[in-house]
Amino acid sequence: MSQRRLILPNVIYFVTSNTKYRLPFLDNKNASKFISALKRTKSKHPFRLFGFVIIPDHIHLLFQPQKRETISKIMLCLKRSTAFEIGDGPIWQPRFHDHIIRNKKKFNNHLNYIYFNLIKHEFRKNNNVKILNNSHLPRATFKFYNEPRSQLRGSLT
Repeated sequence: MSQRRLILPNVIYFVTSNTKYRLPFLDNKNASKFISALKRTKSKHPFRLFGFVIIPDHIHLLFQPQKRETISKIMLCLKRSTAFEIGDGPIWQPRFHDHIIRNKKKFNNHLNYIYFNLIKHEFRKNNNVKILNNSHLPRATFKFYNEPRSQLRGSLT
């Protein structure tokens, strides 16, 4: 059964997608494969990527489809490409959760959530050991694309 999604132009989405059975497919070895798949997907189905985090059993993305691309096409390509790169059969749950970002405050809240989600998972793993910098974060990958705020004006009200 497919899920119907509201498709609107110039919308920024916050997306969460879990691995199958929440297994840690996206470990250190496979995080770079996910990033390769993300780059390949971005070249096939253009989108502006504002930030993402890779946790071993799920991902969060903050992005805006470009041209006539849809969130469904982008996520389908990303999931297929990642599964192909990792080569371990189906690695994703069939669906994903998305949330439309409606204003700058929500944008900043979700971008902060992406970053602090990484820290939260590392605190659990390290029994609340203080994290000083990204060198202490081996199991997860965080990337923030600092686009000038002027470029966001057309996207956010």
